[in-house]
Amino acid sequence: ENEIMRELNIPGLDVQIEQHSHFLSYLHRQAELLKQNNFEKITELERELLFWWVQHINIYDTDTFMDKNWYSGMFRQAKRAEDIAWIINKTGNKDIDSEHNLFIKMIFEMKYLNNSETNAAAYKAEALNEISSIIDFATKHFNHEEELMSNAKMEIFEWHKKDHKKIIDGLNSYKKAIEDGVMDFSEQFRDLILQWWILHTNSLDYETFGADYEK
Repeated sequence: ENEIMRELNIPGLDVQIEQHSHFLSYLHRQAELLKQNNFEKITELERELLFWWVQHINIYDTDTFMDKNWYSGMFRQAKRAEDIAWIINKTGNKDIDSEHNLFIKMIFEMKYLNNSETNAAAYKAEALNEISSIIDFATKHFNHEEELMSNAKMEIFEWHKKDHKKIIDGLNSYKKAIEDGVMDFSEQFRDLILQWWILHTNSLDYETFGADYEK
């Protein structure tokens, strides 16, 4: 856990190290007692160990390793789509999974630039072209998903559709910000898009087009 936190620059490392150290010290003390054939409180020890372990996972690990905490660090290190492929849930629908992968590949193949790299007019034209491509692909993909959900009369359809709208609205807002010159089409923007996309894929899409879809 400590190694992953350092590698991905996840906040809260000092707290985790303190918790791990406290637990390991406790284990060493209990191990010494057991070496002395002191098994009188073995059942109580088992309960205490389980209690600590579950509490640590449910409180510290759950908070530390939330998607939002480690996605950004991993995205910064990734150089190509294959570097993050392992975190994306497969829905089991080949067409949907293929479109998810194509979108992420397209994001990594785009050229991200800042205003300082070129003149303002050329920057704006190229940046707007890039984000327009993102919006076009996302819209077609969402329309495809909604057609499948509508045909299958899925109960989750309206809820899922609202999340699609939220993502498209967000992308259009960033497009407007780039157009107005208040935001760059940068790698930070890329990381934000990837986080939106993967969180949606791993939650709503996985729930919608997974086992339930196959039924």
